[in-house]
Amino acid sequence: MDNKNLFSYENKTKSKLKPFIIAFGIFIVILAVFSIILFMYSLDFDINNLVETTTENIETTTEEPQEVYSTENLSGKSNVMFLITDEQNVVQSVFCTLVDFDNKSFRVKQVDGDAIYLCGDKYMSINSIYSENGIEGLNKYFNDNWGFTTDKYAEFTTVSLRKFLSSFNGISLTVSENIDYNSSSFNLELDKGYQTLSGEKALNYLMVCKDENKERVLCEIISSILKPEYADNGDNLFRKFANASKTDISVINYSDSYNTLKTYCYADDKFSPVPFYREEVNEENS
Repeated sequence: MDNKNLFSYENKTKSKLKPFIIAFGIFIVILAVFSIILFMYSLDFDINNLVETTTENIETTTEEPQEVYSTENLSGKSNVMFLITDEQNVVQSVFCTLVDFDNKSFRVKQVDGDAIYLCGDKYMSINSIYSENGIEGLNKYFNDNWGFTTDKYAEFTTVSLRKFLSSFNGISLTVSENIDYNSSSFNLELDKGYQTLSGEKALNYLMVCKDENKERVLCEIISSILKPEYADNGDNLFRKFANASKTDISVINYSDSYNTLKTYCYADDKFSPVPFYREEVNEENS
């Protein structure tokens, strides 16, 4: 082959290889780009998984432990007197709650307004003692006859106390006898047995039940009120309490004692209120 034909052959060969090389190069570039996209997608997926896993781990490890409530952490004493009067301001009943956290004791003492007791050198009804001497006179009576005085007080009318007790979702108590009571103030029919009553019916039953059952019924009413769900709504309930009563329990007093009240309501080891004489409760249950 002469030089002229050789040169022509090489040019033809190069002209055929050039498109192939270009096409192959484009294919390599496309393959590289596709590989990079797949790599980035895979990397992003892994990062997302890593972030989600880390977030779940963080949420798991930073979850706050559930608070444990116990009356073992409570101390001190609190005695409160509650008066129930009619619309003419005549005392119908007085009861005192005596809480001693140091000795894990919660007692309830109740006396009727028309009950007659020796006060000093003469016999007087609870209503007369209150009319003549106020809260101070009642405190002297309780101290002389029962050995305690109270720190705070709250006075309700029967109407305002019924309204306040209606703030709660039922009062669970034991009705000791069938009740069929009718008066100008209210009518009440109840069957004997354990049941949940409205606040109004619970108070009406307290007013008409036998004297020996009143402290027990009060204890059951108080136990129905001192529950966690009501402690969580304490601010609202205290406003209702203050609006329904004449009391020397201030907002500051409430705020200072709220944590104690909440702990008691939530505690698994809380001690329930009992009638003033524990031995009477033991005799009834024996």
